[in-house]
Amino acid sequence: MAGIARTPAAVAAASLAVIALAAGCTGNTPAPAGPGTTTRSGTSLVVPAVSNPLDVSGFRDAPCRLIPERQARDLGRPVAQEERTGSRVACHWRPSTDSNPMDFLDIVIYTGDGLAGIARQCRSQIDCDSWTVDTIAGYPVVRANGRRESKYGFCKLFVGVADDVEFMVADSDVDGIRKGTAEGSAGGPRCDRADHAATIVIQTLKDGR
Repeated sequence: MAGIARTPAAVAAASLAVIALAAGCTGNTPAPAGPGTTTRSGTSLVVPAVSNPLDVSGFRDAPCRLIPERQARDLGRPVAQEERTGSRVACHWRPSTDSNPMDFLDIVIYTGDGLAGIARQCRSQIDCDSWTVDTIAGYPVVRANGRRESKYGFCKLFVGVADDVEFMVADSDVDGIRKGTAEGSAGGPRCDRADHAATIVIQTLKDGR
């Protein structure tokens, strides 16, 4: 695919933060959707099973194929950059080759525990009481946004495309960060672009192209 640059390391703090946010997604044993996970404050995250699983095998090592170039331009993130951290491959989309490293849209595919594993992270994380379960294009989603995402306008979500497979979308833009820094809040997570990107990825996986 034209426009994809391959780099041996993640870009600045942006991708390091993305990997850290999903540190619990590396299991190898499939776990079916459970009855729910209770957070420290008593919030329950009930993750439904995936009724129409999608095959990600053709995209695990080539995640930049998940969003076609034209649609990446529509998202305002036309420059795709493949990043490898050990065996994990992510795609990092930016507005331009010289844009601020905190202007990004990242997507990573995980296999192992599925959304149930993501929900179970709340047993040990303090900042997940505002996490919610939702759907995008008929597939279950964990919206994993806390105080930091709300303050700086970040958005992080996990989309289950099989009971043991999910992909993460993480979105950040400098405008939200500046507003959060100057005013103390960006007004909450900004998830329009992340939701749109997730919809595109689901369609790509359905098409298998």
